[in-house]
Amino acid sequence: MGRGARYRVLLLVIGMGVCWAVSVSDRAGADQPARPATLVAVQMEVRLEDYQSPEAFDAAVQRYMKAAMRTRGDGPRMVAFPEDVGLGLVFVDDYDLVKDCSSIFEAAYVLMNAHWPEIYTICSQYGCSPTRALLLLKGDRISGIYYDTFSKAAKEHHVTVVAGSAPLPGPDGTVYGTSLVFGPTGKLIGSQRKVHLIDLEGPAGLDLTPGALEDIHPVDTPVGRVGVAICYDMFFPDVVDKLVSEGSEILVQPTFNPHVWDEWQIEDWRNGIWTAVATHPTVVAGVNPMAVGGLWEVQVEGVSSIVGGSFELPADGYLAEAASPTEPDIVAAEVRIHR
Repeated sequence: MGRGARYRVLLLVIGMGVCWAVSVSDRAGADQPARPATLVAVQMEVRLEDYQSPEAFDAAVQRYMKAAMRTRGDGPRMVAFPEDVGLGLVFVDDYDLVKDCSSIFEAAYVLMNAHWPEIYTICSQYGCSPTRALLLLKGDRISGIYYDTFSKAAKEHHVTVVAGSAPLPGPDGTVYGTSLVFGPTGKLIGSQRKVHLIDLEGPAGLDLTPGALEDIHPVDTPVGRVGVAICYDMFFPDVVDKLVSEGSEILVQPTFNPHVWDEWQIEDWRNGIWTAVATHPTVVAGVNPMAVGGLWEVQVEGVSSIVGGSFELPADGYLAEAASPTEPDIVAAEVRIHR
């Protein structure tokens, strides 16, 4: 057993021990029994053709929603989508221009060339890069389709939906990686901006704006109090501790992982939501929906999972996992909310 494996076992033993003590104490004074909730992680395949129109995107989301609703489980239901599920909407009105491109760089060049006068104006106004200017130019369109699609999905299926994330404009030329949460009526009930950005999202990539730690808060949903930490954020104690300190019972980590899912990735990924759940006994479960597929040479892989905490924790912490790191899948588990 390697050092990393021994460390995880120690975390697991400590987490389960503390969890048992806290749970016994909580139950002693509890007036209501534990209640069931069903958590679903959508391992969605990113495909350019699903972004050719608002209707195509809606159809793709509905396919996964219908599959998610067919999974077994009692109680209120939450369906979580991967990070950057809305990124491809930047192509929605220009699909015919980019569909035959051979790389994402060529596609970006084609879009820049097609919209250069507007992009130049935005760059001059905000002093930003052409990439951010393109996202700002398309911002209202991306926001509208992203919002409408997932609001409709939540309302039609009467469930809570964590809508992955999309690059959404903020004030004064900012663009944030933003995750929206919709309640079963389709109403927007939560919004979370990504705080810690990877290189692909930095100035040399998408040129997103980092979110502020103080703006991170969990949201009350029918399945429990849900804290969303977008992908890389779940690896940072400042984000996780804030969500847990404000009462998160369920953690969600929407993910877009632009790496091959090899042994190193498998080992490293446990430092994210697995560790967050194992070391915070008040967290009942963690949901990690991961994208697969990709756009041109930007390919993503990962195994979506649901990690159990409290009395739900099995030997290795996983309640459910996807079957493959490269194929679309639906992962579901029923948990018990103790508070």
